[in-house]
Amino acid sequence: MKKVLINPRTLLALLHDLTAASVAWFAAYLLRFNFAIPAEHVQYMLQSIVWIVPLQGAVFIAYGLTNTLFSYLNSSLTYFVGGTLPFIMMILIGSILSSAIVLIWKSVNGTLAWNRNSVLAAIPLGLPNFFSFYFLLKALDAYQNNAAVVLTMYNLSVILLSAITAYVFFKERLTNRQWIGLAIGCVGIALLNGL
Repeated sequence: MKKVLINPRTLLALLHDLTAASVAWFAAYLLRFNFAIPAEHVQYMLQSIVWIVPLQGAVFIAYGLTNTLFSYLNSSLTYFVGGTLPFIMMILIGSILSSAIVLIWKSVNGTLAWNRNSVLAAIPLGLPNFFSFYFLLKALDAYQNNAAVVLTMYNLSVILLSAITAYVFFKERLTNRQWIGLAIGCVGIALLNGL
């Protein structure tokens, strides 16, 4: 019996995503130009779709692998090492050690350029990232490792918090179209949660 390298359903899902990326690219141009795309932009749209669709495909695959890895690690390895916190500490120690190896290597080669601002920014940027991963794993625990719900909520919350931060700190206003997009995302989360 011949071994199948790729699941037909996976291939169908990838083709769906690539088709959706093509349609979204075309729809973005339609919306940008109020359904009357100038001829010079039509040519650029058609030329750029040749690299946009493969790029989107690579992003979909990488993102899917990341989500699958989150779910797998949470369902198997987290229990094996004794819980979420030891697992997170294992990742943190691994990150510190691998970063130290890279820093030592660059120092020996003379390619390391220290920047005081980069070093000072590492802690306030790294700590929220560390805790976001911790709470992501805790949310996966709370939802019985249901990545479809948890990762969708996680990604939408990033967008919502970015919009709120832009409004509070930079006085940026959302357009009606952006509000509609955020509302559709919230409705999608509610539907995934079965509300």
